[in-house]
Amino acid sequence: MARCFGWLIAIACVALLPGGAAAGPSKEAQASTAAVKARPDLKRLHTMTRGCKEAKALIADLRKRLGRHTKAAAKACDTTDAPPDLMQRFAYAWNELVTLARYHGVKVKPSYVTRQLPIGYWRLLIDVPITPRWRWRWPKEDQHTVALTVAAVNGKPMRKIDLWRYKWDTIYSGVGGENAKKLAQELYKIDRDIAHKMTRKASKKMVAKRLNKHFSRAWYYWAQDFDEKLNAPTKRHNYYIKGKTATFNLEVIDIDSISWELGPVSAWMEREGDPEVAHVLASVRLNPDFGKKKK
Repeated sequence: MARCFGWLIAIACVALLPGGAAAGPSKEAQASTAAVKARPDLKRLHTMTRGCKEAKALIADLRKRLGRHTKAAAKACDTTDAPPDLMQRFAYAWNELVTLARYHGVKVKPSYVTRQLPIGYWRLLIDVPITPRWRWRWPKEDQHTVALTVAAVNGKPMRKIDLWRYKWDTIYSGVGGENAKKLAQELYKIDRDIAHKMTRKASKKMVAKRLNKHFSRAWYYWAQDFDEKLNAPTKRHNYYIKGKTATFNLEVIDIDSISWELGPVSAWMEREGDPEVAHVLASVRLNPDFGKKKK
């Protein structure tokens, strides 16, 4: 693995060292690194970003900060028991480079360094990129299981992901929680009517759509809205998926508040689709260990 890391891993690892560009470890970073998936192919990423002005500038800045700690940082990154703050700072640099490569049209898909989050009392699992721009919280409401926000470079929210849980043993406005299709239909009608009253648009109908390799069938629709709390127009993408004991509504909210003043990368992420959000959606899966008795 040391060969694969090369000089770029040492460069990325500065985030890792005192005086580096990244902030100190958060409370989440104090958790065990067991939930952190870090399998980056840095040699490949180096090749992909060669000739990219933004990548070169980032690499040059990181390289200046390394100093005599290069070998120590690379060695620390190459261990499975690396300190949480070291892994977090490495993840910041790595994930920025991955998104930057995608912006420049790179077709290969290197993995983001992510943290696994349990949803709905461990019924679902999702992987969230470890970057300062991603935040999540656990709402106190039993039905609203998690709220994620990804920010633009200026710190303002660019997208939100909310996940709601409908228990199979509960009736919601006359619809059983096990009936994913009917739940989606009823909520589609509500969101569509709200959009039309506000002279905004909504999908013509609800459709069956593949969410990812784990959920080949999800009930999907979209509707435009205006979020008063965010003071911005939004477009809400809703996916309804069926678990083993509950139905889940995954809502991805595009926030139309980003301008070109923030730079071409942020504008691209808003307009063309955020690769980090796509990675999160692709990771949504049932927890294979849910309900199993501990030995």
